[in-house]
Amino acid sequence: MQEFALDEEQGSFILLVDSPQECFESLQVKFKSSDSMFFLFCFRDIFEIDDAKEVVRLAYIHHYSATRMVLAAKSYNEYAQNSLLKILEEPPSSVYFTLITSSKSAILPTIRSRLRIVNMRQNVSLPSLNIDLQNISLDSIYTFLKAFGKEFISKEEVKERVSALLICAKQVNIPLNEEDLQAFHQAFLLAEQFERAEHIFLPLLLRILRHKQNARIKYA
Repeated sequence: MQEFALDEEQGSFILLVDSPQECFESLQVKFKSSDSMFFLFCFRDIFEIDDAKEVVRLAYIHHYSATRMVLAAKSYNEYAQNSLLKILEEPPSSVYFTLITSSKSAILPTIRSRLRIVNMRQNVSLPSLNIDLQNISLDSIYTFLKAFGKEFISKEEVKERVSALLICAKQVNIPLNEEDLQAFHQAFLLAEQFERAEHIFLPLLLRILRHKQNARIKYA
């Protein structure tokens, strides 16, 4: 595994790895509690709401000294993540979090927007979206959505494409606000419920189109 630090200067962050369990076990061996940093480790196949409540409880107990909470899971329950949102945004003093996952789509956009992402995966790329966000239009949105009727994609693939759309929007400097991030959050929930891909992507693309149109008016 590539070398990296877990000291206070790193702050809280999301760690993308190929195998959350192997990474977690490696970190447990490498990083031991000391006078300068206290470590709390938690691994779950599925990180549930009760796990989130316990993390919040322990975070407030250990706020008196530098503490890093290392959380790893194969998947994170959406409601559990929502329970962590406030403490990740405003953590107790001297408490830092590391969330280990194998996929960005496993973490809600509202959390990803608040934490730095450290990518240690090997040669992993997001799926191509086949839409130019710089020149997005109603016609290009229609063409993009029409393509979904010609292929079957799993809910995991939908979530990966939603993640790709969020990243691409940031890369072309779309000024996403809190309401936009909530819309991406809702898109992940809809994917879990096997909602049709067209219904998931349409409101997201219309939001991006509106931002682009507002920018054109502003600089016209």
